[in-house]
Amino acid sequence: EERKVSPGDILNLTLKIYEYEDTEFFAQRTYYKSRHIDAMAYASSAEFLGREENAKFLYLPQYLAEGVKKRIEFLFESDAAAFVKSLILGDTEDISDDFRKDLRRTGLSHIVSVSGLHVSFLIGFIILFTKNKYIKLLTIPVMFCFAIMVGAPQSALRAVIMQTLVVLAGVRK
Repeated sequence: EERKVSPGDILNLTLKIYEYEDTEFFAQRTYYKSRHIDAMAYASSAEFLGREENAKFLYLPQYLAEGVKKRIEFLFESDAAAFVKSLILGDTEDISDDFRKDLRRTGLSHIVSVSGLHVSFLIGFIILFTKNKYIKLLTIPVMFCFAIMVGAPQSALRAVIMQTLVVLAGVRK
């Protein structure tokens, strides 16, 4: 029986682990090491054991990201949905190789990686609708939740830290 794995699921896996190897054509080990990936693993068997208690709460950012992805897929056709998911969440999994090459060739590949601009837009939108400086403090957990939703890339974390300081400075004055 095939089952979709969700955050909080407890599994018993039998894995075969392979280390990346550099070849004369591709520095695979170096490439993946720069992304903090040391090895690849293939599961030969998987057994579902149960769910972690309070999984929906503990993994709220991941569930929110999944909900946003599903909504985008509902609203847009497949190619457009892939692009919108990459713009909002940095999820480039469904982007075609041809489109990825086009983005690189035109120098626009940075628009599909989550950065400070995404965090600024999110917080700016929220702050736009509130005048109370203490309610603005609620943007801090929202920013951290967003950073976790998108996989916590360094660029997003740096932006969240800087925006947190901006919000705290605004409350302080």
